[in-house]
Amino acid sequence: MSSNQGAQALSSLAAVVRFVFMGRMIWDYALLFFAIGVGASAIGNRVVVVVSRKYNKTSYVMWCMVAFLAVSIVFVVTDGILDAVKLSTKGGDFGFRDICRGGHYLR
Repeated sequence: MSSNQGAQALSSLAAVVRFVFMGRMIWDYALLFFAIGVGASAIGNRVVVVVSRKYNKTSYVMWCMVAFLAVSIVFVVTDGILDAVKLSTKGGDFGFRDICRGGHYLR
């Protein structure tokens, strides 16, 4: 396990423990998504092994990850732009306030 995987596992475990102690864990959903995650991980791991052995290259896996991340970045940026346009047409302030007109920062 790499240090990145360990950090991710630790932060996920911390979130689970926090939800359990706060009594906010929805067990039906938690167990369902846990099972989906374990199953998807097993299938994904098997696919990576088969593709790596078949073509004798791991670069295909890397390029698939790069493509997935690139598409994800496009979607996130597009969603952010659409939200900003929607907020600006409704007269939103994007969280900025005028500090010169007696804003709460001067009190």
